[in-house]
Amino acid sequence: MEEYIPLRIAELCRKRGYTKYRLAQLTGITQTALGNILNQKSMPTMANLERICDAFEVTIAQFFSEDGSRLDLTDE
Repeated sequence: MEEYIPLRIAELCRKRGYTKYRLAQLTGITQTALGNILNQKSMPTMANLERICDAFEVTIAQFFSEDGSRLDLTDE
């Protein structure tokens, strides 16, 4: 998990063409805090993870899914 979150954020930044500066603007999280997350010096709080997901227009479930698809959490 410690490696997954920063790697996933970096992957989504590449896909969207976001710089750390742009992600900071979209989330309201400082570049320093984002840098610490990306360098695995800290883990994002749940609130910050939600902000990051909002910036990428993905749900938290999509953030953690392998292929980025929407997870079906219903039990049929």
